Amino acid sequence: MRKWLLLHFMILTTYVVSGQGSFFGSIQSNTNFYIRDSIIGAANTPHYDNLKLSTDAWLNLDYVNERFMFDLGVRFDVYNNSNLHTPNFPYSAVGIGTWYIRKRGEKYRVTGGYFYDQFGSGIAFRAFEDRTLGIDNSLLGVHLEIDPVQQLKIKAFTGVQKNRIDLLKPIITGLNIESNFSIGNKVRIIPGAAIINRTMDQASLDFVVSTIETYQPVNRFVPKYNVYVFSGYNTLNVGNFSWFAEVAAKTTEAILDYEGTLVNRPGTVFYSTLNYSKSKFGGAIQFKRTENFPFRTSPNETLLQGFIDFIPAITRQNFLRLPARYNAVVQELEELAYSADINYSPIARKLTINLNYSEVRDLSNELKFREVIGDVELKFKKNWKGLVGLQYIQYDQHFYEGEVY
Repeated sequence: MRKWLLLHFMILTTYVVSGQGSFFGSIQSNTNFYIRDSIIGAANTPHYDNLKLSTDAWLNLDYVNERFMFDLGVRFDVYNNSNLHTPNFPYSAVGIGTWYIRKRGEKYRVTGGYFYDQFGSGIAFRAFEDRTLGIDNSLLGVHLEIDPVQQLKIKAFTGVQKNRIDLLKPIITGLNIESNFSIGNKVRIIPGAAIINRTMDQASLDFVVSTIETYQPVNRFVPKYNVYVFSGYNTLNVGNFSWFAEVAAKTTEAILDYEGTLVNRPGTVFYSTLNYSKSKFGGAIQFKRTENFPFRTSPNETLLQGFIDFIPAITRQNFLRLPARYNAVVQELEELAYSADINYSPIARKLTINLNYSEVRDLSNELKFREVIGDVELKFKKNWKGLVGLQYIQYDQHFYEGEVY
């Protein structure tokens, strides 16, 4: 379908009150105009047939006071016939998107209102925003961060997740402890551990129960209000090498399988990456194993709604349109993935060579995705740059897109 971008702008302003603090403001707006064209399939949808216009807008106002060490902020959200969250299903709402009050001290920071954070690589918990993708899963509640000693940081929070303008009802609580210390001049260790609890509300649990009651007796089970995720991770820096590893486990809960049926299973994720960096040369290898790890506010939520965690992608994130045509979407139920990446710059800031190999299989070792890609980037002059590359892909279209062969 074709979209015409009519308006996209952002304005940022700052106003400083002498001796008191600083005000910051920004506004961003995206407006799309739709022209019906049945020949290319841009027809028979609400936007192309009737609505013709959609607008998303965000107005931010923030205040920072360094003298008394506190911050205030609010964001006003506008969605008018928006297609941002679910294309072809217009969404309209206006209201307060986020707000917060924060008090800071030398060894603490406490926030009331909406907040964002991440534990480890995000496998156990990640609250973040990406407006261009329609993602904003911030939490409304209380967030505390303290540094009791120089090498120790403790975070704790409790709250409910945002759902566009409204809120989801399940309660999410988390604790993260992270340290940081060195051995000699070349070794640095950053270990951490996290625990997250999600408690479903009665309405969400009742919906799960009513769904399970439609199954055959042999497939029925008793769902739980609570699920726990435990995560341990560590970063080890030795000279030019950096090694990160994280292991996460989730207690048994109701999740949706590939057929959309609720099953009662625990979950695990193991993720590791090893990086080497030196002048003109860099390399990385990654590995990930995922099994039954959907982690949402409830199993009733799908797609981008209600997700609490973030499982990193192993495959290369291509930025050009054609190489990015076939993308291995991260699989929460089962995935065995690994990749290797090499970057070499024989002429600094002039010539760069990139090579990447990545592969994704299911837990029965069946190949789902394989990519071999390389490119050479050459900068001719200050304002001129050339890029040439070659890509080879094996892609299971039925698995990733549900297409019939």
